[in-house]
Amino acid sequence: MAIWQYKLFILPKEEVISYFENQRTIGEDDFNEIEWWKYRQLTADNFNSLVAQLPQNISWSRDIILFGNTDSNCVELLYENNIAVEVSGRIDLSYDYSQFVSLLCNIAQENECIFLSSSLEILNPDITTIQNDIDEYTLFKDFIDK
Repeated sequence: MAIWQYKLFILPKEEVISYFENQRTIGEDDFNEIEWWKYRQLTADNFNSLVAQLPQNISWSRDIILFGNTDSNCVELLYENNIAVEVSGRIDLSYDYSQFVSLLCNIAQENECIFLSSSLEILNPDITTIQNDIDEYTLFKDFIDK
């Protein structure tokens, strides 16, 4: 991931609430060990609204469905044995990213998902929440300062 990118994991809301109802963050072990998509699957069809802005591209891995460009705005669906195991988005902070953030928030809301920041903080899928987290993102601050 490039220094100018901000990463969000997309998780099913019901799973996060089930495990972490009143918490603001998730421990790294929990994040890595929970099968987030065990009871509900997202497919490329759930991301049809992305295609206009981020066409589906070929990933470096056969197990990843990629929308967009890995060096810019993108959404990745990682599959193991045809089952989604990770869904994430990367926001390119080097230019106006507000439209992409809005699109990601809409997709998360439509699919009853929430976000998890790279620091494993649980974030509601709304533009203000994501913008506030980006504003506090250390790498972004360092990038802007340069």
